[in-house]
Amino acid sequence: MKIIQIITIALLFSACSQKAATVKKYYRLTTEATTAVTTKIDSTLWIKRPEAHSILGNRPMVATDEAGALQQLIHHAWIESPKILLQELLSTHAQSQWHTVTSERPKDVPYHQLHSRITAFEKDNNVARISMQFTLIDQAGALLKQQSLTTSQDITGNSYADFASAMGQALVKLLTQLELTP
Repeated sequence: MKIIQIITIALLFSACSQKAATVKKYYRLTTEATTAVTTKIDSTLWIKRPEAHSILGNRPMVATDEAGALQQLIHHAWIESPKILLQELLSTHAQSQWHTVTSERPKDVPYHQLHSRITAFEKDNNVARISMQFTLIDQAGALLKQQSLTTSQDITGNSYADFASAMGQALVKLLTQLELTP
């Protein structure tokens, strides 16, 4: 009987001492609508998936620590990787300027290509920072335009939901600076 009591007390102590389960949280990028262009370019724009270093292109959110190193956050992640999120938002943005926008290589129609590279997509103290490089190429492979854009947005709170909101605002700034015309 004493052994059963000791085991019961030990089980009760072990049950009470366990840490609460951590909950992973996933965030979306939300952007405001950008201004529409009245005349569209009569061509197809193929938006290739952006490239990024693995730490920036994976689903976990990334923050700069006190030593200036990037670190992936364990329990805070994007709903999709930034590469996929940005490809979708670039496609939505480009639809106001191009006759047709696609994320797959067009067949049997003339097209232009938009290549992009994410060089920063992070939380840096109380600032959300995005930096990207864009290259517009015609179907023959001739370079038409290159742009390197960096934007930042102050984070107006202490939560990662506030960070996600600031990233969306920074992305709107970046998209308004992006010139997609050949």
